[in-house]
Amino acid sequence: MKKAMPSPDLPEVIPAVEPAAPQRPGGTADATESMSEAKTSSAAPAEQPDDFTVKAKFGALVVLCKACQKRSSGPSKLKVKDLRKEMRRDPARSTLRLRIVESGCLGLCPKKAIAAAAMARGGQMQMAEIKEASQASRLLAVLQKPAA
Repeated sequence: MKKAMPSPDLPEVIPAVEPAAPQRPGGTADATESMSEAKTSSAAPAEQPDDFTVKAKFGALVVLCKACQKRSSGPSKLKVKDLRKEMRRDPARSTLRLRIVESGCLGLCPKKAIAAAAMARGGQMQMAEIKEASQASRLLAVLQKPAA
């Protein structure tokens, strides 16, 4: 087996080596070394403070896939805007502060249906294939059930 010879046109890559930290008399390392070791050692991830989160003004979130209606295998008569209107008019919505959002592809890609993801506060996320507008009210009813 022949070894590949480095090309004379390309410089040889030499890995960078950090200089050793200066030692104090008595064998203790410099303070800069202990700080750099503290930065690089991450034995246990620190818990994130909750100062970056905010409380939502709605109790449930429904995400509707807008890409489903554009696909050739998507629903022929059901549109995302009509589905949003149907969900807003639904009587089951009265107890929920509902936020309905149109999004890009959710990755579910059902045949002749619109993909939906829904989650109520404290509950588990629900994924659904909505083939008729009447199925939207069933999705809202599932969101109203208390989380077990």
